Amino acid sequence: MKRISLLLGVILASLLLVSSGAMALDAKLTSQKVKAGKPITVSGTIEPGQDLFVVINTQKMFRPSEAPGPKEKARLMKGKKGKNAFGDTPIPPNYYVITNVPEKLATPKEAWKGQTKGIFAFPPFKYKVEVNKIKKWNEIDDSVKAMLGPITSEMQWKFLIYVHEKKFGINTVSKEKPLGGGNARMIMTDYNKQPKKWNEGVSLTLDKNTGKFSVTMTPYKNIAPNAALDVYVNGQKVDTFTIQKSTFFFKTANVYMNPLIVFGGAFLIGVLFVIMGAAGGLFTAAFQITVIGTKGPVGINAGNTIKPTNLFLTLCSPITGLMTYFKEKRFAYPVAIPFAIGIVTGAFFIGPRCRLSI
Repeated sequence: MKRISLLLGVILASLLLVSSGAMALDAKLTSQKVKAGKPITVSGTIEPGQDLFVVINTQKMFRPSEAPGPKEKARLMKGKKGKNAFGDTPIPPNYYVITNVPEKLATPKEAWKGQTKGIFAFPPFKYKVEVNKIKKWNEIDDSVKAMLGPITSEMQWKFLIYVHEKKFGINTVSKEKPLGGGNARMIMTDYNKQPKKWNEGVSLTLDKNTGKFSVTMTPYKNIAPNAALDVYVNGQKVDTFTIQKSTFFFKTANVYMNPLIVFGGAFLIGVLFVIMGAAGGLFTAAFQITVIGTKGPVGINAGNTIKPTNLFLTLCSPITGLMTYFKEKRFAYPVAIPFAIGIVTGAFFIGPRCRLSI
């Protein structure tokens, strides 16, 4: 009888412990559907006295082996000169940690950006910006590592640092434009507590006496429609929300934009190309970068997304030249032949090597 009573006591104590742990964490979202570029709020209660770690990340993981771009796939998997090789490590392309103790995960500091190597490694080509330098895995406390949601290994953390701090990683995977020319957002806190560019639009309140909290932040504005984002609070998954499109979504460019701006602007660029020749073609890239803000699909570098657009310029531009030739019957061979050789050399021999070194 005593053994039965003891067993019942152990079971009851276990149930009370589990239920008290469940009651200690209670969180909810303002909505399960959020329009792209709009904020999401997570509020609830954690155990009194604890620090708060809210993780918001895209549910679908990205692996280097899944990169649609062959050059990007090779570089992410095997690295460059033996560095930054991530094999088949899975990470969420968009990953945010909002916490009341950001110093446990990152440190604000100044860093050199721009041309940090080579003959142009001096101002104004080389410049300093303030960045939120993410700590290495071995510098993070084990208790904090348990709060990072789907990220559980050092290799995953290294990969996340790469896609938030390195230009190639940002332009290929995370896609979010660095604020102030520094790093893409990842570790954030309340703007009033730490008034830095990466915290703009972030609100966090936490009452450690009661455990009540509220976090508001805006995910990357160009996350594809219907993408699911998971929300974790102190390591525990609490909910999921989906992104609703804000306007027309251009899948290849990976941006939301009014189609009239895109189509009208592209038409004007085409007219300029005919009038100005090659100089007009330069407007094509400028238009895509500055006006449209072309990012490209996850796994394809933004620059490699823009380059193929010149295909139609290349195909259509000879038309006026051919018409003039058949009309005038003149052809400057001494200029045209070396020019053609230069194009072939640049396109098939020099150009590819230069692109691989970027």
